[in-house]
Amino acid sequence: MSFPSNKVECDCLNWCGDDPWLQDSRAELCQHAQERQARETQRREYTERLHVLIDQLGATVQAGRLAVLEPSLVAELQRLVQTLVKR
Repeated sequence: MSFPSNKVECDCLNWCGDDPWLQDSRAELCQHAQERQARETQRREYTERLHVLIDQLGATVQAGRLAVLEPSLVAELQRLVQTLVKR
């Protein structure tokens, strides 16, 4: 059985997430702020993954080896770049 939260939804003053009650947990993030946080987290994860793939490719080239990209890797790189560009 879950009990209703005593917290109120954030009431941001100037920009999303600036409600001072969020700092001391008297308020909860509104749906918009939760979605924004999820997008930012996903963007960070995509950016980190893209950097890992680029570093791996760069290390292969620096080692003097021929860089052969498998189709699945190319597809992943394209998906990551397209997702990051859209945001």
